Amino acid sequence: MAAPHVAGAAALLLQEHPRWTPAQIKSALMSTAKYLEVYNEDGSPAQPLDMGAGRMDIEAALAPGVFLDPPSLTFGQVVSGTTQTLSFTVRSASSTAETYAISAISTAGGFGALAALPGVSVSPASITLAPGASAEVTVTFDSAAGTGIGENQGYIVLDGAAHEAHLPVWGRVVEAEAPASVLIIDNDASTTLGMADYASYYTDALDALGITYTLWDAD
Repeated sequence: MAAPHVAGAAALLLQEHPRWTPAQIKSALMSTAKYLEVYNEDGSPAQPLDMGAGRMDIEAALAPGVFLDPPSLTFGQVVSGTTQTLSFTVRSASSTAETYAISAISTAGGFGALAALPGVSVSPASITLAPGASAEVTVTFDSAAGTGIGENQGYIVLDGAAHEAHLPVWGRVVEAEAPASVLIIDNDASTTLGMADYASYYTDALDALGITYTLWDAD
């Protein structure tokens, strides 16, 4: 059911703003969506992995204040103890200048107790955009300071005097893995039938990668 609703919303925005690009329409729908006071079936606060950017608000999307590119940030799989950085561009969609305070928040503890998103920092902390101007915002995720192994998620919020925008941010922290120990089963008939021995292709590759192995001549 989401597809026809989003398509209809996009059509309404395009009717009002025929010069907007598909990316701008997508940004407007996502950055102005309702992400607070939205709950899962079990009563827990809905998070980015539950609902993406939130529930569409077409009236707000008609005047988003800014366009975000991209409108969401995904760090993907992050090895525990490492730091990763992404960035997004903020472009003014307003006819007047506006200053935005930028922060990273978590709603996991409840919508009445918004908190800083652990491990996530933004730079700069605020931007001022003239009509049509743009700025780049850097988002850094320090997995050692995050919520631990598993899903780390929340929102980057841009709070202005007349407009507010947000984008979901997510990363999955995983344990660092030691190089694997490999069992090579040599069953190429080189011993029993005197055929070519291909074991060196595997052992040479593993040696180059620094991976330990045991070679078993199954012949």
